[in-house]
Amino acid sequence: MVEVTVTHLEPLVEAVAGVDAGWLSALGGGFPSAVVDDDVEAMTDAGLLAVNEALACVGRRVQALQARIAHGISRRSARELGADGLARKAGFRSPEKLIAATTGGHVGDAKKLVQVGDATAGRMTFSGERAPA
Repeated sequence: MVEVTVTHLEPLVEAVAGVDAGWLSALGGGFPSAVVDDDVEAMTDAGLLAVNEALACVGRRVQALQARIAHGISRRSARELGADGLARKAGFRSPEKLIAATTGGHVGDAKKLVQVGDATAGRMTFSGERAPA
């Protein structure tokens, strides 16, 4: 069987692996417990800071991907599509409301995510090829 990977997700997978490695290193040679709070208490100061940075890296990777997905949701939910738009078909009045409901965040945050996605999306050339963002 051929293994297929999504190359766009590699930075996220690497960042998660960094959290795993950093977590184990932060325990200073100890073994992880079944309780997160116990692990946090056992971490060295330097380890705690390193894990915090590794988690922030994961968050940035996730947000970058969310912005691209938000752009796609927004594009497929354009007003001119009316009831055939993705957000409307999913039961939402706008793509931002759909995204906010999914993320558990605020509509304003979803709007910013869409704006970032729109600003960073690649464009199509007249020949139909994808141009870099």
